[in-house]
Amino acid sequence: MSLTLRQVRYFVATAEIGQISQAAIHLNISQSAVTTAIKELESMLGTLLFQRSAQGMSLTEAGRHFLNRAYVILRSVDDALNSPLPDIRASGVLRLAGSYTVIGYFLPHQLP
Repeated sequence: MSLTLRQVRYFVATAEIGQISQAAIHLNISQSAVTTAIKELESMLGTLLFQRSAQGMSLTEAGRHFLNRAYVILRSVDDALNSPLPDIRASGVLRLAGSYTVIGYFLPHQLP
């Protein structure tokens, strides 16, 4: 099993809000989806990230440590998605071979 951004986002929302039900509302998903993601994450990490109680959820020491890492992960993803990419354009010569009829029919529709 590998870590997913979904798990990280659900974990962060739950850690910030303190309740799975409210995190689910905030994320506009089902409570069971948040619960499943957090359980998968805890299983993968081999430790509990939250102390669960009737009043809500609070982070364990491992949870606080992972929350800091989760913020770094999400910032890195946001930076990657928001940073400009170089404008890479094809250059050079493209040679096509084919019958005159086929190229004459299809090629003009594909060129800008």
